Parts: sequence; structure tokens; C-alpha cells
Amino acid sequence: ARPAAARRSMRDAFWRTAMSVELMPRAILSEDFVRLGPLIPMATRVFIPHLPGQPFEHVIRAATAVRSVGARPVPHVAARRWRTPVEFNLAMKALQREIGPALELLVVGGNESPPRLQDPDAEPTAVAADPSSGAQGMAFASALDLITHGELSRPPFETIAFPAHPEGIDGVPLGALSRALRDKVAAVSNRGIS
Repeated sequence: ARPAAARRSMRDAFWRTAMSVELMPRAILSEDFVRLGPLIPMATRVFIPHLPGQPFEHVIRAATAVRSVGARPVPHVAARRWRTPVEFNLAMKALQREIGPALELLVVGGNESPPRLQDPDAEPTAVAADPSSGAQGMAFASALDLITHGELSRPPFETIAFPAHPEGIDGVPLGALSRALRDKVAAVSNRGIS
């Protein structure tokens, strides 16, 4: 067993290093976050998922709350949830307006359900499916498609992260996952994003 001083030193070093957490938008937007949010160490990356069927506005409001306590919001962007490129680009501009420069994103393929883009109480808006989309009613067929055709550039996007799926995905060969990750990393590098 290590002496107590060595264990404390290791613990302290761990807490000084960059860390991250993932919090659901509803948790961030709750009364509890007002009290608990300031306990998140400064500069901690807080990953904020865009849940199927939820308005992207929840992610934007959650990112604003995370930024307000000194943490670094990292919103998830699911490629297959956008009905049109215009819809996606408007959402990214709204995100930038709310949380400012040095945006970090986690870009995923996502499921096949386009998002509800406004609050349930808002007036409904008609959004046509993009006929050039790789999937019916979806603007982007994959994360790579979103990166190459969406308005992601530096600035405002400084860092884009991807899930690596080291445990694999059922029915997808590991070699295909590795190639897809390499292709996505190359695509963001070509756009000047890390």
C-alpha cells in the first residue's frame, strides 16, 4: 500500500488534470444545477447529448448554463437528426451566438429520427426533407457527411470530437470503424479544426 501522502498527491494531480463529465440537458436546466453547477471544476468539459425527439434549443440553453459556471460545454451533434443543411447551419449559428467562440462539438452519426427544433409550445414550422440527403428526410447520412457538407469551420469551431467505439458496434467490422474514424479526423483537419 502507498503512504497516505503519496495517495493524496496522486488524487490532487488527478483533479488538476483535464477531466470531463456528461450531463443530460434536463439535469443542467434543473434547479439543482444552479446549486451544484458551481462545484464543477473550472474548464471541465461537460458533454451535453442531443437526445432523440428533444429540441436542440435544450442543448443550447444547457450549454449556456455550463459556460456560465466556468466549465466548457461540448454539445453533441447527431448527423442523422437534421432534416436540412439550413436547419443544421441555423442551429450552429444560434449555438455560437449563445456560448461564444472556441466551440467544441462531439459529432456522432446518431439515430434516424430528425429532431424537434422548437419548443412544444411554439408555433409549428414546416421543414421539408432535403431530397439530396443520403437518407429519407435527413440532411446528412453520417457524421462524415455532416463534416464535409455542414458549415463547420474554424472559427468558431475549434475542436470536434468523435466517439471511437473501441468496443465496436454490432454488425460493423472493426476495420470499417477504424477507417471511418480516420476519414472523419482527416476531414476536420482539412478544415483547419483540431
